[in-house]
Amino acid sequence: MRDSKTEPIERLVKLVEAVNSMTKTFAITIATTDDDVPLRRFVEKIHVDVRQFEFELRTELRRLGAEPAPPGNETTTSLRGGFQLMIDSYKQALLTNLTAHTRAMINRQFEAVQRAYQEFSTISQAA
Repeated sequence: MRDSKTEPIERLVKLVEAVNSMTKTFAITIATTDDDVPLRRFVEKIHVDVRQFEFELRTELRRLGAEPAPPGNETTTSLRGGFQLMIDSYKQALLTNLTAHTRAMINRQFEAVQRAYQEFSTISQAA
């Protein structure tokens, strides 16, 4: 069964929503965590990357002729849950028929998110 032409766009929109939600969760974590906590330093670092990923994804949607939804107000309830939702959204997007450029960008981002999740898990276990 072949993907419809809209399925890749729909999955990219869902990915943008998951990434946007996580940027908000990171911002809340930064605002509510002490400066000297290793988790905060990690979140500050990954927050910059994930905001850039969101920008790239929104730009790619426009390049593909779709207009991404405006940023929502949703946040996830936890860093772990948000990471998992974001990782699942990347996996779902990669299951669709994407252009080579889009696939390469999403693969690059997905690998960075997976590395960040591993680092997050290490920091969480040490805490």
